[in-house]
Amino acid sequence: MSAADPAQELLNAAKKGQTETVRSLLKRKLPLESRDKEGKTLLMLAAEHGHADTVQFLLEKGADPTLRDREGYNAYALALLNGREQVLKLLPGPAVKRIAIESDLGTENLYSSCSANPQQLAAAVRAMRVDSMVAAAVREAAAEPGAAPFELVTDAPDFTIHLHVRPQVSCLQQESMDNLSLEIDVKVTPGSFQKTFGGGLKGLHARRAAGPAQYAPLFTEWAKAHGKPIYWAVVGALLK
Repeated sequence: MSAADPAQELLNAAKKGQTETVRSLLKRKLPLESRDKEGKTLLMLAAEHGHADTVQFLLEKGADPTLRDREGYNAYALALLNGREQVLKLLPGPAVKRIAIESDLGTENLYSSCSANPQQLAAAVRAMRVDSMVAAAVREAAAEPGAAPFELVTDAPDFTIHLHVRPQVSCLQQESMDNLSLEIDVKVTPGSFQKTFGGGLKGLHARRAAGPAQYAPLFTEWAKAHGKPIYWAVVGALLK
């Protein structure tokens, strides 16, 4: 399509929040449910980019808020994932989902420490309860304003987020320092969502520590940094 194509012009206008242009083009009998190459309708584009006036106009014209793009997101999901609070007030949201969070600590990546034997290393890391730190960070993300319509529960959940937290420690003998990193395997049941966070993520690369006494600040920092990415990845999966 060329830039002068009316259908493309309509999609661009919705994306930019140019309500009067959208109104004018629709008068030319262009489809209200026109879609772009990603399957996004006019309403989805306006919602995703936070144009409340355009969203309101399209809803009044009869745009269907239940339609989904190729990724499986509807207008509400796109607005939520992009933090468009004013738009969310205009769109029908999904039913509240009851979510439980479970976590466990994996010691399979505790290879060695330059200042502790394997038993001491495992005991020291277990005592830090890194898995509980990560679970708390996810709960904090869920409690922030603008969070998804999820209710955190301890029993009878609709979905459960499973967090398998894997601290990694290995001795760098040439430096007499321990090399630390953190990975978190996330799984949601029922469903097919699985993803690993950590390791090579930007800003979460391996760090050095002189021994177990210096681990806690690093693991705490990483646990807090992972909370929001994990929560919103799960939100995205459950909104499809």
